[in-house]
Amino acid sequence: HFFSVFVFVFMEIEAEKKLLLGFNFLYGLGNREGINFEYAAKNFSESMSLGNASAAVFLARMKKYGYGCPKNQSEAERLCLEAINLNIQEKAELGDQFAQVGFGFMYAWGYGVCEDFSIAVDWYRKSAAQNNPIAQYSLGFMYFHGYGVTQNSDEALKLMLQAAEQQNNEAKYFLRTYSSLWSWILVQNTISS
Repeated sequence: HFFSVFVFVFMEIEAEKKLLLGFNFLYGLGNREGINFEYAAKNFSESMSLGNASAAVFLARMKKYGYGCPKNQSEAERLCLEAINLNIQEKAELGDQFAQVGFGFMYAWGYGVCEDFSIAVDWYRKSAAQNNPIAQYSLGFMYFHGYGVTQNSDEALKLMLQAAEQQNNEAKYFLRTYSSLWSWILVQNTISS
């Protein structure tokens, strides 16, 4: 009995370690190689094989958007169904910030669950409250476009800046892309105050 408990705990720790390595390679954090989609996918796959539901969703995200691989919507959806089998909802409800943002993605995409932007926003918000930069970016994106929430450029900017401060490349790109729009919004807000 002791040995089986030890093996289970070891697998959980190893799965979490592989998940974090996947994030590091996906976002180019804390490694000399920078962004490396191949290593990100490898670590997410290994984490998923050890039972990590969040890893399945982040691998699905890579497939959905073609990060380092051809876009493959059906494979992304299959991976989200695997996350359901790995109890992502339970882990999200227990407060796992990566499961929360992953479950949010699933609701935003309608993969493995019915598409519902407002539920996606709720999960992103829970994860962002734990200072998760992926959730901060995702929630900012929802506020910017008004998906599942009332459109709010100020809130979007605040969240994007928080994510960018934590080296979230998607948030940095978004801020660079829309910098002239942000400047216009800031001027308009100043004039109307």
